[in-house]
Amino acid sequence: MKIEWTEAQKKIINYENGSMLVSASAGSGKTTVMLERVMRLIREGYTLRRMLISTFTVAAADDMRDKLFELLNEEYEKTKDKRYLDELDSLPAADIGTLHSWCQKLIRKYFYVTGDDPSFDIADESECNVWKNIAVTRAIEEAEADPDSGYVELSKLYNRRRNDGKVRAMTEKIMTFAQSQSDADEWLNNAANGYENNEELLTYLKNEGDKKLKKALAALDEFCMMSSSYSLREKAAQYEAEARSRLAYADNGD
Repeated sequence: MKIEWTEAQKKIINYENGSMLVSASAGSGKTTVMLERVMRLIREGYTLRRMLISTFTVAAADDMRDKLFELLNEEYEKTKDKRYLDELDSLPAADIGTLHSWCQKLIRKYFYVTGDDPSFDIADESECNVWKNIAVTRAIEEAEADPDSGYVELSKLYNRRRNDGKVRAMTEKIMTFAQSQSDADEWLNNAANGYENNEELLTYLKNEGDKKLKKALAALDEFCMMSSSYSLREKAAQYEAEARSRLAYADNGD
C-alpha cells in the first residue's frame, strides 16, 4: 500500500542541505520516515556501507533492520536492479544500532589510537547498578571518615535507625542528573552556588518545611477520622497527642 506522506515528512525524506533536527511525538511515524529517507538515498546511488543509522535501543535497531530487509526486497522485486541485492548482502554488517554499539565498534577498530583494551564490553543496566551501588557506598564511607565533610549533620537530618537509604537515594539521583549534563564535574562544582545566599536558603527550607508540615497534619487528621470510624478513638488518642506535640515543636522551628 502506497503511503501518502505529509509535507513535513516529505521535507525530512528529501532534505539535502546539511544537518537536520527532527522532533516528533511517539507513534508519529519517525521510523517509517527514516526508512524512506534511507531508501531514497539508496535509489540515488548511496550505499548502506556508507551510512550510520542510530537508534535508542537494540530492539529498535533490530526492528529497523528487519523492515529495511523487506523494503530492499520489495524494491528488487519491482526493479530487478542488482544494486538492491548488493544492499541486502550488506545489510547484516550495516551500522544500524545504538550509539553505544557504534562507539564500541569504533574503539575496537582503533584501540591502538585510543589506548583502550579491544576486548572491553559495554556494561548492561544490572552491571551499571552494581557499580553505582559500590561507588555510592565508597563515597559515604569516605564522608563518614572525614569530620569536615558535613556528613554527620546530613545523616542526622535524613537517616533513621542507622538506615542510610534516604541519603543513598539522594546521592544516586544527583549522580544520574549530573551525568546527563554536558560537563558533570563542572555542574557538581557549581551546584551549591545557588545556596550561598543564606536568606534565600532559609526561605526555601522554610517553604519546604511548611509543605511537609501541612502534609503531616493532613495525614494525622485522616488517622483520627479512621480511628473514630473503627471505635479506636480512645486508644489512638495517646498517639495523636504525641504526634501533635512533635509537629507543634517542628512548627516553632526548634
